[in-house]
Formats: sequence, structure tokens, C-alpha cells
Amino acid sequence: MRRAMLLGFLLLFLGGLFFINWYVLSRAALFFGGAPTWLAWFTLGMTYLYFFASFLEQRFGTRVTSRLYTAAAVWLGAVWVLLPFLLAAELLLLIPAVRAAGLAAYSVAFFLGLWFVVYAYTNGNRFETRHYTIGHARANPVRIVHLSDLHIGPAHRRGYLARVVRAVNQAKPDLVCITGDLIDQPGKLTPELLTPLRQLRAPVYYTLGNHEHYVGVRTIKELIKHSPLQLLEDAVAIHDGITIIGLTDSEDRNKVSRALPPLARKAKNTFTLLLYHRPDGLAAAAEHGVDLMLSGHTHAGQLWPFSLFVRFRFRNISGFAKLRGTTLYTSPGTGTWGPPMRLGSRSVITVLDVVCASDH
Repeated sequence: MRRAMLLGFLLLFLGGLFFINWYVLSRAALFFGGAPTWLAWFTLGMTYLYFFASFLEQRFGTRVTSRLYTAAAVWLGAVWVLLPFLLAAELLLLIPAVRAAGLAAYSVAFFLGLWFVVYAYTNGNRFETRHYTIGHARANPVRIVHLSDLHIGPAHRRGYLARVVRAVNQAKPDLVCITGDLIDQPGKLTPELLTPLRQLRAPVYYTLGNHEHYVGVRTIKELIKHSPLQLLEDAVAIHDGITIIGLTDSEDRNKVSRALPPLARKAKNTFTLLLYHRPDGLAAAAEHGVDLMLSGHTHAGQLWPFSLFVRFRFRNISGFAKLRGTTLYTSPGTGTWGPPMRLGSRSVITVLDVVCASDH
């Protein structure tokens, strides 16, 4: 039964993807006198180019396959960005006064849409550093840099990671926390991809996200073997009087409430920091005395209007939430997944200055 439902969802997804591509391309064909007979075959190729490019990148991992993968991912994002502009043009053409404009309405829609495509691509390949101050009664002053969802792979490669590392070092943190999805596939993953991490000048604590499971935990451990990352798999570390609890990502929405209690007992009335990939389990964190919880996963929706759908699953898709004495911070992510594009969100390096509440 479950397999049948999964197959049905997959067919619905692929069919919907084809329809969106057909709609965008057929509207573009209006500028050339209408859809040619071969457009359906061209649409089929463009619809599934991303999956074909992913296969080639994972199989060969060359500069050519990397460029093809990036181009296919950008096309996937471009279609998504263009869609609402074209649908808006369709609605406007229902108005009699606008209907006479005809092709001009689509021209405006395409012009605006393409402008946002270029903006989204440019925006997806840069990041900003954001500084926040948090006051807690049990805190000694500490500066934490939080990274999440870097997705280092064929789209964001070693050069991007090197830029992130330089920005992290400029912030002069006491410790660095990475809450999952450090690595992305497809692509041939080698330790050289992560060599910029060796330049980090502060202790680094790292927990696994869902993409680490896709890549394979054994592979991840091999990749980070010679890096400064300290991997916490449902484990506790003590750093300068701070108890750091790292939980491995899980599809189980009760993972935090199930795995946290025995680990939280080791805190011994110290400032407690919880690292968990998904922004789930705030109530459990508050119940067990966690002071600060760091998460990611959501990308803050990454590409509008996808953020509207993300909000159906996660209450906190970006920024701060508080419950009793616990603060949750959800990072918008420091990289991108799939299309290296962002619209309505930014890639972020988060600097958190945790101070004693009486000083804040």
C-alpha cells in the first residue's frame, strides 16, 4: 500500500513538473507564432534534464557534468519563478480592458519574471553575516557562529566554502556550530572539497542532516576525517562550561522528545546548547532545560512562493522563537539546495553573542 502511494505521488510529481514546463515553454512560443510540433519533445527533455544531469554528475563528476547540472538546476528554478508571473498575466487577460493587450501582457510577465530569475541566481550565490545578541541567566559571554545547509557539491563548490570560512574567521567566534546538510549530491565527493574547513580558527561541532543520510553516514565520516569538525551523533560535548548536545536528523517528529532526556541529564546546570537539523521539538527542549536550540533545514523557503508551502510543515521557518526559558533559532541556511537561487530569502552566516541576561 505504501509503495503504491509513493509511486502515485512520484507520477503526480513528474506529471506536474512536465505540465509546468509545457505551460511556460508554450507561452514563450507565442512570441514565435505558436507552439511547433516538436515542442512536446523539447518540453519532455527540459523537464527531466535535471535528473539526467544529476545522474551524469554522480557517475562522472567532471567540470562538464558539474556545469550541466548547474544549468539544469537553474532552469528548474527559472521555471518556478516564471510561473506566477505568467499566471498573473492570465488573470489580467480576463479583464476586458486588458484582453486587447494580448501578447503585450505576456511580454511584461516574461520581462518581469526573467528579471527576478537573474536576481534569484545572483542572490543565491552570495551570503550575508547577521549578528544577534541573546541574553540567558546561565550564560557566560560566548560568541557562536551558526552555519547550516551549506550543500557543498556541484553547485556550491570549494570556492564558495572558502568564502564562508573567511567570513566565519572574521567574526572571531568562540565556537562554530554546523547543523547538517553540509554536503550535497550528486557529484563525486572527495575530502579536497572540504579542505577550506581546516582554516577555521575555532572548535567546530557538527550534526547530521537529512542530506548526510542520502550521501551515507560512512561516506561523510570519511570526508571529514581530516577536518576540525567534531561530529555529535546523539551525543554530548562540553566546551568551556557549555553543554553541547548534538542530535542526528530524523524523519520522526518526536526525535527530540525521545532522544534528548538522557543526554540533557548530563548538563549539570550548565548553559545547554542543542544542535538539531530540523526546527522540531521546541517543547521538548524547553521541558528538559535547553537554553538555546539551533536548527536549519527549511532554507526559509529558498524560492518564493515555495516558502508558503514550507510554512504548512514548520511553524518556525526562519529566525527566533521562544518557549519558556528556551530560545530556538532557525537558520535560513548558508547555501542552497537544487537551484542555486534564492527569492524572498538570503543565505546567512549567523553570529550569536550569548551574554548573561543581567548584562543584556
